[in-house]
Order: sequence, then C-alpha cells, then structure tokens
Amino acid sequence: MAKLESNLRYILKADEIKILLFLVLGLSFVSIFTMLCYNCNPFLYNFVTLLLLISAYLLSCIIIFWERHS
Repeated sequence: MAKLESNLRYILKADEIKILLFLVLGLSFVSIFTMLCYNCNPFLYNFVTLLLLISAYLLSCIIIFWERHS
C-alpha cells in the first residue's frame, strides 16, 4: 500500500490536481445549470444527480489525497 501511495505522489502533481479540481467545478456548474433549466424532465434530473455524485466523489478523493501528502 505504501508503494502505491508513493507512486501516486509522483503521478499526481499539483498541476494535475488543479486540473481535476477544475473538472469537478465544471461538472458541478453544468449539473446545476442543467437542473435549473430542465427541471421537468426526469431523465435529465437523474443525469444531473449522477454528475453531482461523480463530482462529489472526485472532490473527496482529491481532498483525501491532498491531506495525506501535504
């Protein structure tokens, strides 16, 4: 497990973490915008919920990784 964490430390650098954070923020904004504009379609509501869950999961992974390695 320690070897995997040390490999992750070299793979994920600060610039890549920033890119992932922008990806999470972009997914969140697209999700909220879609929910506000198309709130009557159940398929889009499920799609937006899925996007929000994915962005929350990615953000929690980034925060956990950042706390462990900073």
